[in-house]
Amino acid sequence: SVDISSDNPEMAMMNSMMGDLKMDLYFKNEKSRADFEMGSMGSTSTIIDPNGDNSVALMNMMGMKIATPMPKSEIDKKDDAPEVKVKLINETKTIIGYKCKKALVTDESGLAVTYWYTEELKVNITGQKTFQNVVPGFPLEFATNQGGLIMKIIATKFEKTVDSKMFDTTIPDGYTIQSMEQMEQMGK
Repeated sequence: SVDISSDNPEMAMMNSMMGDLKMDLYFKNEKSRADFEMGSMGSTSTIIDPNGDNSVALMNMMGMKIATPMPKSEIDKKDDAPEVKVKLINETKTIIGYKCKKALVTDESGLAVTYWYTEELKVNITGQKTFQNVVPGFPLEFATNQGGLIMKIIATKFEKTVDSKMFDTTIPDGYTIQSMEQMEQMGK
């Protein structure tokens, strides 16, 4: 589940437009998929095959459907993310049946993210930009406060099987193909 809140009226209004937020993560062998639903605004899916050259990002936002093929070189590329400091905290809690440990991750700008991670699940998150691969396990909860926008994501369910079709990187009908460069330009 994803919870976003803010005391800032503009951010609170934007949050109310998004409605119910939800993230689903799927993993099988080395492949992964992250689906992020933003209510009436739309959804995104990122399907990663770190051993192949056919990963894809799909965006369906407000009627605009865009597919961005991601070559292996893009998946393997190191993030330009700022350096971070990781402080492991001697606290534990159980999330969906897994023992989790706490870590505080702070970047150069002072942005802090609290992670609750488990060492019981072995998951490859290569290429999934949702997670910083900086804690010694898989995060089942993380929370941050960025400029008054408070975001908390917590796992609510875990299933041991997943259909291989979830990792199909065939671009669906109705999607316009854009390159990584074109997508980056749209974000500016």
